[in-house]
Amino acid sequence: MKAYFISGLGADYRAFERLELPLGYQVIHIPWQSLAPDETLQTYAQKLSLNIDAKDPFVLVGLSFGGMVAVEISKIKKPEKLILISSAATNRAFPALFKVAAWLNLDKILPGDSFKLIRRVSYWFFGAKDKGSKRLLDYFFSNTTPQFLNWAVSQIVHWKNTYRFPNTIHIHSKADKIFPASKANADYLVSGGHLCVFTNSSEINSILQKELKK
Repeated sequence: MKAYFISGLGADYRAFERLELPLGYQVIHIPWQSLAPDETLQTYAQKLSLNIDAKDPFVLVGLSFGGMVAVEISKIKKPEKLILISSAATNRAFPALFKVAAWLNLDKILPGDSFKLIRRVSYWFFGAKDKGSKRLLDYFFSNTTPQFLNWAVSQIVHWKNTYRFPNTIHIHSKADKIFPASKANADYLVSGGHLCVFTNSSEINSILQKELKK
């Protein structure tokens, strides 16, 4: 069976390099694409869904913002299982700050140096403590434009989805600083922070082995 992966904002296949799926799964990474004028999360999901061959059963894995994109794709092409890691299945998982930001349209008035500010606190924010995870974050930010980051922030805080795909498997970290575990309503809680897919991959691998062998 094919397993399609969508990484977090600015990331690529490297975010998943420590994951191990059961035998019989073919891993396919869906790359981020450039934005079209007036792009919405839904039109962007439609664009990425063209990478998926839905003639045969498949599994869809989404990390962080990529998980939200995966949720929207699941409305177009139905995976056997939707696996979310460090993400949100619905907008009910959002902290109050997100809702306030959406109400005040704060995403529209981000300061010009917001990209630099986020990058400066990224190690703490994403829970990157070892050299490998810090290098990974450095790579992500070097391959993310301020325009794409601001667009993604806007799509996140204004996301209206309340539907949870029936075959969702939500894996979340106990110390996530972006999507708090207390609101995530996750199926599994693991150690680490938002970057647990990399820093605590052994725990996640045990869950994937269990769930994908069913």
